Amino acid sequence: MNGPKRQLYGAALVGRRLGIAIFWCLATFVLVASVRSVITELYAKPAGSGDDLRCAAELRSLHDSLLEQSSAELRRTTGGGGDLTSTQHWLRDWDARFASTRDLCAGLWETRDTLQTLRKKLEAMLRDYAREQRPLTERIERALSRDVTRSILPRES
Repeated sequence: MNGPKRQLYGAALVGRRLGIAIFWCLATFVLVASVRSVITELYAKPAGSGDDLRCAAELRSLHDSLLEQSSAELRRTTGGGGDLTSTQHWLRDWDARFASTRDLCAGLWETRDTLQTLRKKLEAMLRDYAREQRPLTERIERALSRDVTRSILPRES
């Protein structure tokens, strides 16, 4: 004697079918994600490929250039010369070089973002220096040149 067959109706039937559909969707997702991960590992460019090395060299060059130009600009404005137009000129050239690394350095986007942040902060520092500290430096230079000139001139007796 077989037990009574259990028939599902209404909400129980819908719930069971929905559960089965969700299970198969999740199983498909896990399978696709696993296959994609394996294929990426097998066929992706190895670390240290030519593009990565060229990108690292270009970012290093941009970093060095940014620091050198900023310090040269600071020295030039300290001496009383220089203005923000020369700063804008070399920053425009630097920005063009930086923009050309967009496709080359897709794998080092975080480093590119950090370099861009440094560029913005250095530009702000140079602008603040020209506005606030350069007048102080110029005042010190004038005072020193005036005092040195007086001390060098012979005294009349």
